[in-house]
Amino acid sequence: MTKKTADDYAFEIKMLHYNIAALPAYHPDVEALENTLSGKLKKWADLVNIVVFAASNEQEPFTEEELGLPIRPMHLKSDSGFRQVADYLYQVNGTWGSLAIERKGVTRENGLMIGCDIYSSLFNKSNRERFKNEFLRFKTDRRLDMFKVLCECSYGEFLSFTPPFNGKKRNVNHIGASVNSRVGTIASLEEEGCHIIWCGSRARAVELYRSMIRHWVIKHYKDILKLN
Repeated sequence: MTKKTADDYAFEIKMLHYNIAALPAYHPDVEALENTLSGKLKKWADLVNIVVFAASNEQEPFTEEELGLPIRPMHLKSDSGFRQVADYLYQVNGTWGSLAIERKGVTRENGLMIGCDIYSSLFNKSNRERFKNEFLRFKTDRRLDMFKVLCECSYGEFLSFTPPFNGKKRNVNHIGASVNSRVGTIASLEEEGCHIIWCGSRARAVELYRSMIRHWVIKHYKDILKLN
């Protein structure tokens, strides 16, 4: 038996979509058709053409092997008309996804976290300014409506992290931002629409990002397939 392609499922999805739209909401066939549509969408989402775009300055970026998706360099403004935003964007059948992802990695040594990107981004003056500008670019980009930060540490690790250096000197006195300051900073970002997700590891961050894209595809199938 020949396996169905993404185009096969797209055709069936379109037919189901229009059949459901033609019926009154209370029609007894609507629920069964919607259940069938849901199943088709899940299978289509696994086959549809998705391309991830990674920023050129991303350190230790996700790989195609990890994501199971093709990764291309993020377009420059001269190519797309948009400035680079965040670390990762994606397209589905040429339609831009509305989710921007910023990845914040960690450095571990013998199981101990000795480097924390989200801490450095928020409590180093120059890094904080870059992070702020990144978020401001997102807010002006009409393609996007969600900005999420995938942190490869846990929330507890972030709260207890001590930077190895205080300025240029080794931080032997374990000086760092207070817990209250860290909690308040994260709360402020959430209030502004910058959502922090504590993944705990790189593997979990990859898994979550891949799942986020898949769910976005299912939710926005009408936009991707240009349905009325």
